[in-house]
Amino acid sequence: MSQKLLRFFTTILIGFITLAVLVGGTYFYNKLVFTEPLEAAVTKLPSVSAFKFEQVNSRSKITVQFKDSQRLRDSFYQLLDQMEKQSPKNLAHLTVEIANTPNAALEKFLTDSRLPIFEALSTGKFTELPNHLTSLAQKNSVTYMLDLDNNFIFLTAKDEQQTAHIIINRGSSPIQIINTMGGNYL
Repeated sequence: MSQKLLRFFTTILIGFITLAVLVGGTYFYNKLVFTEPLEAAVTKLPSVSAFKFEQVNSRSKITVQFKDSQRLRDSFYQLLDQMEKQSPKNLAHLTVEIANTPNAALEKFLTDSRLPIFEALSTGKFTELPNHLTSLAQKNSVTYMLDLDNNFIFLTAKDEQQTAHIIINRGSSPIQIINTMGGNYL
C-alpha cells in the first residue's frame, strides 16, 4: 500500500511541476521575448504617443495613439513593420485599435466622413471623395488630410487643439482596424 501511495503522489507531483514549468515558460516567453521588447520598440517610434499590447484568445490586439506631427500613413506602416519584425506570423491575427482623444467637432467630422468613404469604396469613385470631405470639414470647422493606398484609407482631422485619426481597411488585409473616439466606437 505504501508504494502505491508513493507512486500516486510522485505522479501528482510530476504533473504539478510540469504544469508550473509550462505556464511559467509561456509567461516568461510572452513577457521577456515578445511583449516587453515589442512595447519598448514601438514606444521609441517618433509617431506613437501611446501603445498597449494585449493577447485576446487567438488574436493580438494593440491599442495605439498617434502623434499629430507625423503623417498617419507613414506612422501606421512603421508600426506594422515593427510588429512584423517582432512576429511575422502574428500580423494575420492582428487587431489594431486607433485611440483618439475626445472632441465633439472631430468626432462629428469623422463619423460623418465614413459615409462618403464607404460610398467611394463601393462605387470606386475616389475622385469625388475630397469634395465631400471638404464640405464636411467646413461644416465642422476642421482641417483634414486624406491618404489612400491599395490596402487602407487614412484620414486625419485637426482642429485648433486636437488631432484625430481614422483608418479604414480597403483591401483584403487580414488586419482588423477599430477606430475609437474616447471610449466610443466611430
